[in-house]
Amino acid sequence: MKNINKKEILKDIKNPRAIIPNLLSASRMFAPLIIPPLALSGNIPLVLLTSSAFLLTDFLDGKIARALNGQTKLGQLLDQVSDKICSIGLLVALIPTIPLMAVPLVLESTIALINTKSALKNNSKNDGKSLQSGRIKMWPLSISLISGYGMILSPALTFEIITYLSLTATAILEVINIKEYHELSKPENNIKKEKQTDTIQTENSKLKEKQKENNILDSIEQCTDIDALKEAKKILTSSSKSEDKVKTYQKKKR
Repeated sequence: MKNINKKEILKDIKNPRAIIPNLLSASRMFAPLIIPPLALSGNIPLVLLTSSAFLLTDFLDGKIARALNGQTKLGQLLDQVSDKICSIGLLVALIPTIPLMAVPLVLESTIALINTKSALKNNSKNDGKSLQSGRIKMWPLSISLISGYGMILSPALTFEIITYLSLTATAILEVINIKEYHELSKPENNIKKEKQTDTIQTENSKLKEKQKENNILDSIEQCTDIDALKEAKKILTSSSKSEDKVKTYQKKKR
């Protein structure tokens, strides 16, 4: 993720096309302050309504930003931060009732830690955009949160089944997401070094093969029957040249 300087931040804030999607993204930060108290009050319809509304903002902010041509670096960062605050805050509130919620909490915290380290390094391939696995992951995670709060309010078996199924899907997608972000968090310099190392190894292997061929030819020349062995050398060199000609012809033909 590339660092955003003050000028870029001010420009993104003043961008009228980005105001609506940024407000939608920022609204998710307030979910942990609204949903848990509603759940404790026992108001099932209002909990489901507000949870669905926050889930809808995660779907709409990107759509609206693209429709208004209001995509900004600040918006990308705000989207990721809001998602993490929303999901982590709601998961923490559910752990006393549903201890299994600690699994996605740990995985979400790991993703946030990787992205934070990537942003501080400022030399990784992670440019702040959400990955496809992350966008898909938010759906089962959101469903598990909504049904989890439903379990607090109602002993219905339906809420329990939906919660644990969606938690399983969430955990699988979070592990995939962690692996992808970990790969992107590697410094670009290290990636270039790995490619250079592979190139050097390939060249060294080619040089070794040529050296072996030269050694064979040199050993042939050291034998007693010089005329016969010189003829053999000519045959070997001509055959290698003919192979090169065939390869050159095939490349031209392509």
